[in-house]
Amino acid sequence: MTNAACRRLLAVLCLSSSVLAGQAEADDQMLLMLSGDEQLVSIATGTPQPVSKAPSVATVITAADIRATGATTLSDVLESVPGMHVSRSGLLWAPLYSIRGIQTLFTPEVLIMINGIPLTNSYYGDRGRLMGDIPLEHIARIEVIRGPGSAVHGAEAVSGAINIITRTASDIAGTESGLRAGSYRTYDGWVQHGGKWGEVDVAAYLRLGTTEGSGGTVGADAQTALDRTFGTRASNAPGPVQNGYDSIDARLDLALDHWRLRLGHIDRPNHGTGTGVADALDPLTKGHGKYTNLDLTWHNPKLTENWALTAQASYYDTSEEEVDITLFPAGSAFPLALPGGASSTVGMVGRPEHWERQQRLSVSALYGGFEKHKLRAGAGYNLVDMYRVTETKNFTFVYIPGVGYVPQCINLACSIVEATQANGLAFLTPHERRSVFAYLQD
Repeated sequence: MTNAACRRLLAVLCLSSSVLAGQAEADDQMLLMLSGDEQLVSIATGTPQPVSKAPSVATVITAADIRATGATTLSDVLESVPGMHVSRSGLLWAPLYSIRGIQTLFTPEVLIMINGIPLTNSYYGDRGRLMGDIPLEHIARIEVIRGPGSAVHGAEAVSGAINIITRTASDIAGTESGLRAGSYRTYDGWVQHGGKWGEVDVAAYLRLGTTEGSGGTVGADAQTALDRTFGTRASNAPGPVQNGYDSIDARLDLALDHWRLRLGHIDRPNHGTGTGVADALDPLTKGHGKYTNLDLTWHNPKLTENWALTAQASYYDTSEEEVDITLFPAGSAFPLALPGGASSTVGMVGRPEHWERQQRLSVSALYGGFEKHKLRAGAGYNLVDMYRVTETKNFTFVYIPGVGYVPQCINLACSIVEATQANGLAFLTPHERRSVFAYLQD
């Protein structure tokens, strides 16, 4: 083949490729127009775009999808996402979100957000061990990215990110309510309303519920093995998993012009300990988790012809309070580090509690004056303050060469004492973390 023929063939191939690429893009746009499906996702880049164009593998679950599945909790509906699995931690029966097989003790590598505000608890980096499940009645859509999202959302999104978008006044047709009853003495009722209060768009939601949990049975636990070793009979196994809890969920959304104020509260009293904090069944201990968020947003999508501007301030307050946790039940035996090998037959009891607040400020601008590019720039400030930590307990851990760390009574009576820095028993002290960030994105 001559050089001239080669050049003509190359030109034809390039032209064909360009035409086909243009046709494919046109076909995509035509399909979106014909389907009328506004499957837009903003969690991948921070700006709305079709799911098919998102740089991450994204899934959008709408309110219609939720109704079609019959799911009642966030964990139920997330099981429908490809590449994602929801399991349970034995500790407090907390949901574990595994994306593409990546899973640790409390899955802190998966970021959970409500309306873009992280529900991250700095104690373990998760969304709170006592939060339980999130109901779905007041959710408009759920956006999920599977794969690293740290560039947009920070280190907590190394495995993926989930953004829960709640309903606004336009998503609710007047007043809606419902009652449910199910197995394991599960009952809940909810009411929500969307409408106008003068010039203000109002959406409000309240739900009350209770459940005794799934009632699974544990045949043998960690105390069972200790009973064999020390000749005791303290284990509560076989026995039921303690995964029941009461629940209160409330949300309020107020919008006027470019302003939006949102308030939410999640309350989980009487929360069971699952299979036990130390994998020994504990039918007595109940925890209480409280999570409150507030955010104020100003958003103008048409500040000028090519500019959009968003400013946001948010506040998130959490506390996880518990009665005395029985790590190992009364009647269990642990050796004391005393001359003569004295021992005491008592339970292993502790009560760690912590309170935390988070404050966030951010501003972002979007420029759309370029034909095939959008520029997004922003800056922000975050303050995470674990302002109070308390603990009481009757045990500590002592290292024995060749054995490892073993629990031992703090004193001869194995009585409960306050853990402080002064006596060297404090497991955590109040502290805060500040971060300042800026970004430029194409």
